[in-house]
Amino acid sequence: MDHSNLKQTFDVLVELPFPNGGENQALNDWISDLADVDSFYAGVASSLMTGETKTDKALPLLDDLFNKLEELHQEKVISQSRYGACRSYLEALQSLGKEIEIFSIDRKQ
Repeated sequence: MDHSNLKQTFDVLVELPFPNGGENQALNDWISDLADVDSFYAGVASSLMTGETKTDKALPLLDDLFNKLEELHQEKVISQSRYGACRSYLEALQSLGKEIEIFSIDRKQ
C-alpha cells in the first residue's frame, strides 16, 4: 500500500513550528492538550508508515481543541498572530488525521 499522501501530510505537520506557550495559563493548558493529541497522531502515523498492518486506535477528536482555541481568540487571550499559528498547526493535525483514516480504510479493503 502506498503511503505517500500520509507521509506528505505528516511531513507538512513536522515542518510547522509547534505552538509555544507563555502568555497565560489557559493558553498553556491548551498547548498541553494539543501536545498530547499531536503525539498520539504522530505515533499512529509513524506506525502506519513503517508497515504496521492495522491500527485499532481511535483518533482523539479535535473539536474541543478547535473550540477552546476559538474561545481564547474571542476572549483576546492570545494575539492574532499566535491564534493564526495555532490554528494552522491544528488544521495540519486535522489533515493528518484524515490521511490516517483514509490509509487505515484502504488497508482494510
